[in-house]
Amino acid sequence: VNYYSCSIWQGNFPRQGWLYLSLRHLAFSFLLPRQDNPTLYTWTELVGIEKISGGFRILTRSEKHSFIFFFNLEETLHLVQELSKMAVKSLLNGVHDKR
Repeated sequence: VNYYSCSIWQGNFPRQGWLYLSLRHLAFSFLLPRQDNPTLYTWTELVGIEKISGGFRILTRSEKHSFIFFFNLEETLHLVQELSKMAVKSLLNGVHDKR
């Protein structure tokens, strides 16, 4: 759907990369490759999305990641929230249709 240049907090400092948003996934790929693997989640794995100073945080059952330094934070956050809502609706409709 779209991608954005931003940073992810890792330890005590931000690491620059790209946030990719698709209909099924949220992914982050580091700009400078190291031993880190890209961060990849399906929308249904997220249990929360929180706005923070200069960015937003995603929460799963076992992890949290903070994304910061967006050119247009409001646009990005809105798209993240909408894609997450669409995934939940799709999941609920799929469960409902199978009954």
